[in-house]
Amino acid sequence: MEQLRELFDAPDRKRRRNLLRSQLAQVQERIARLTVSQTLLEHALRCRHPDYQSCPQFQAMVLARLDGIETAEALDHL
Repeated sequence: MEQLRELFDAPDRKRRRNLLRSQLAQVQERIARLTVSQTLLEHALRCRHPDYQSCPQFQAMVLARLDGIETAEALDHL
């Protein structure tokens, strides 16, 4: 709600566009995090290891994310 209020209270077009860009970047970051979560969950469900936590691919994905590697790069570690 606060972001909507700030958007409608913005004094000019430039400020509104900057706010929209900022909000878009936040949404894109959330989508990226959710995509990684989805990939990890899907892998865990279909993993052939008796325990997905011992799977080298699963561990590589988790470690890549913990190291701050971007989503696409983390997925390339497979």
